[in-house]
Amino acid sequence: MEVILLQDVEKIGLRGDVVSVTRGYARNFLIPRKLAEPATPARVEEIRKHDARRALQEARSAEQAETIADKLRKTVLRFELKAGPSGVLFGSVTPSDIADEIWRTRKIRIDRRKIELSNPIKRIGNYAVPVHIFEEVSVELKTLVVPEGGELTPEQELAMTAGEPVDGDQILAILTLHLGVDLVAVTKMTNLGFHNLMREHGIRVLTTDVGDRYVLEALWREEGMLGGEQSGHIIYLKDHVTGDGLAAALLLCSALEGRTLAEAAAVMPRFAQVKRNLQLEGNKLPKSALAKVKRLNTELDGRARVLVRASGTEPVVRLLAEAETPQEAEDLCGRIEEQVRRELGQSS
Repeated sequence: MEVILLQDVEKIGLRGDVVSVTRGYARNFLIPRKLAEPATPARVEEIRKHDARRALQEARSAEQAETIADKLRKTVLRFELKAGPSGVLFGSVTPSDIADEIWRTRKIRIDRRKIELSNPIKRIGNYAVPVHIFEEVSVELKTLVVPEGGELTPEQELAMTAGEPVDGDQILAILTLHLGVDLVAVTKMTNLGFHNLMREHGIRVLTTDVGDRYVLEALWREEGMLGGEQSGHIIYLKDHVTGDGLAAALLLCSALEGRTLAEAAAVMPRFAQVKRNLQLEGNKLPKSALAKVKRLNTELDGRARVLVRASGTEPVVRLLAEAETPQEAEDLCGRIEEQVRRELGQSS
C-alpha cells in the first residue's frame, strides 16, 4: 500500500515522501498515529506541486549556494526537547525538523532530503549536521539539542559535551569575545574558523610560529593581553607574566556566562583539519616545496588552506590541510602530500 508520510519515520522515509508499506503497517500504525495518509492521486499531485514551488526558493546556482553556505556557517540551530536524566530525548530531531528550523530562523529554504543526517538525533548534544546545498557546495551546520527549559542536570551536562572535545582555538575564541580585546595572538596551526570569527568582529590577529614563547613575544611586542595555541595553552597578561592553566580555567568558567561549554564553543564553527607527517632528511624543506604550497594557498583564496613546515623536535615534515568538510580536507592533504613527496624525492 502506498502512503504519504506526514512526519519523518525512521527507516521508512521523510515527511512528504510517497512510500510503499504493508497494508497492516499502514492501517494499524502509520495512519492511526497520524504519521501517514493514503496516497490518493489527488494528494500525490498536490504534494508534487508543493515541492516544485518550494524548489524555486532553493539555490539554483553555485553563486546562490555559496551565499547560503556562508549564512549557514554562521548559524547555530537550537532545539529544546524533553529529555531523561542521562540526556536521552523523549522524541528526536529529524531532517525535516532541521529544514523547518532553518526556514523559521534564517528564511533559507533547504530540501529536507539534502540534510544528510544518517539517523535522527536522539540525545542532547552539540552536532555538526552535513547539509548539501547545490552540486559541490555543502556545509556542516552547527546544531545544539538541549533539554526543555535549557536547564541541565550534571549527567546531562556531561552528555552535552561527551565526544566533543573543545580545543584551545575554541577556548580562545570564547575568551576573546568575552574580554572584548581588540588584538589576539595565535600560531600558524590555529583553525581558519577562528580567523573568520575574528574578522567578523573586527579583531586583529597576530599569527606566530608554533610555540607559546612566540605567542608571548608577539603580545609583548604589540602590547597585547591575550593569546594562545590550539593545544590549549592560554596566555592572559592582565595579572600574569606567562601562561597559567588554573587561571585560564577560571577565566573560561567566568566567560561561559550561564551557557554550557558546548553552547559557548559553538560560536566558532571549526574547519576540518587533516594532519600528516613525512620523514625529512636534514632540517630544511626545499624552497620548491614551499613555493608549491604558496601557489596552492593563493589558489584556495582563503576558502581553505595548507601548511607545510619542518618540525622543531623531530626529523619530519608536518602537513596540515584545512577545509570546510572532512572530505575536502582529506583530498587537499593528499594533494599537498603528493607534491611535497615529489620535491623530497620520496615515493608515495
